[in-house]
Amino acid sequence: MFRIMTASLYKLFRDTTFKVTLIIGVALAVFTNLLYFVIFRIAIDTPEIGNSLFSGETALINSLNPTSNFGLTVPINLVVFTIGEFTYGTIRNKIIAGHKRSSIYFSLLLTGFVFTVILMTAYSLLSWALGSALGGMHAANVSGETIGFVILYGFCSYIFVMVLSVFVATLIRSIGGSLPIIILMLIFMGLVPTFTIIGKSFEQGDVTLLTYLPSHIAMWIDPLFMLGVYTSNIMGLLITTTENATEMILAGILVPIFWAFVFGFVGLKLFQYRDIK
Repeated sequence: MFRIMTASLYKLFRDTTFKVTLIIGVALAVFTNLLYFVIFRIAIDTPEIGNSLFSGETALINSLNPTSNFGLTVPINLVVFTIGEFTYGTIRNKIIAGHKRSSIYFSLLLTGFVFTVILMTAYSLLSWALGSALGGMHAANVSGETIGFVILYGFCSYIFVMVLSVFVATLIRSIGGSLPIIILMLIFMGLVPTFTIIGKSFEQGDVTLLTYLPSHIAMWIDPLFMLGVYTSNIMGLLITTTENATEMILAGILVPIFWAFVFGFVGLKLFQYRDIK
């Protein structure tokens, strides 16, 4: 099992797609942050508003959005890489060589995990550095504790995104069939917090998330909900939770991990019993 996972990681680092995606991530981080700088710090007449909308903190939070910018490249590339293992007969050869199917599936998950962590860490750190250099640090008045929890939500959410991508790719085994399913699922889950905010705004004429979100069932169903609460706040409304904070934190961590386990377990069982053509 160790050898097959090592071989998968070795192949990943030699893969052209991985290198190209990393380069694209660097270029996109530079471009988007320069664009945000122009929009929020130069185009807006009121400096206080521009400072609150663009800073190192807001750049970091926005970079973690799994349904826009660089975030969508993670499932796209995972699908291409995973299905390529089927297309070129790599998985079939591993089975013929005597490797257990469980080891093969875990190697796909491990490769996807390393792929995701490296790409998103590079993109997020560069976004934070550029945002801090151009917009300043602490300009948005976001506490370090809040940033820490958002990063934790992002880490757990991308574990779910990775497992979901591998699951759908090994189930469908077609790029054209897998990508629309994954992208539509992620976009829908990412928009749930926005719909919630808009709905509450229409109800009360104000966005009162602290009293609304903890009682909303979507928080305990949608694995991208808590991350989306922060990354979907286009107007720079960064939330500091004081009421039912523990419940919201648990939801942000446990829900994506739970769904990652569910999709991982089901995916493993299906992979063990399906024919490899």
